[in-house]
Amino acid sequence: VIPDGAITAIRFHEDTLYAFTAKNGYAIIGGGALLDDRAIRDLKKIRQFTEGCIGKKAIASTPFGLAWPTPGRKLWLWTGQGELADIGFDIQPQLERATATDIRETFLYWWGGNNRKWLLMAIRTTDYESDTNSQFRILVFDFDLAGQNKLGGWYELTDVVATCFSEYLDGNHRLLLAGDDVGNIYQLDVIASPTHLQRSA
Repeated sequence: VIPDGAITAIRFHEDTLYAFTAKNGYAIIGGGALLDDRAIRDLKKIRQFTEGCIGKKAIASTPFGLAWPTPGRKLWLWTGQGELADIGFDIQPQLERATATDIRETFLYWWGGNNRKWLLMAIRTTDYESDTNSQFRILVFDFDLAGQNKLGGWYELTDVVATCFSEYLDGNHRLLLAGDDVGNIYQLDVIASPTHLQRSA
């Protein structure tokens, strides 16, 4: 039982299950063996983070760490060591402009194909310059843009409006797809060989 409210997100990362509420994040450890074939006896929860997650789609496991946005409009990356990294600092105005309802629909997704190192985020918010024109946008945190004291950099894919991401295997091609809330599907990237995808992440 998680003590401080309903679970908002769950994700496996580095062979550990993490469960979040709006307030905290917990590591669930243990083998999950059954006691008398009725109840799990050896699972334990350890409070790992004092920052919660906003929603079930707003969390992603990447080779660089576990990423999630909080109800307080921070976007954290936990590398597995030390403190949380505020990778959302450069897009903080857009995070702040998302409404309380819209921010819960944020979708995070990792894509490591074609030697890319993308943390994709679909979020309904305004553009950089104004408080108007609110719509879903695809923001990309690219770990290849890392520099001094920076884990990566942000840019926006402006030719597609999407609410979610997924992968699709079509023969020898692996596709990165984006979808919107009216049923349209867009191809964002393609890999000619699934083996190449495994090498590139």
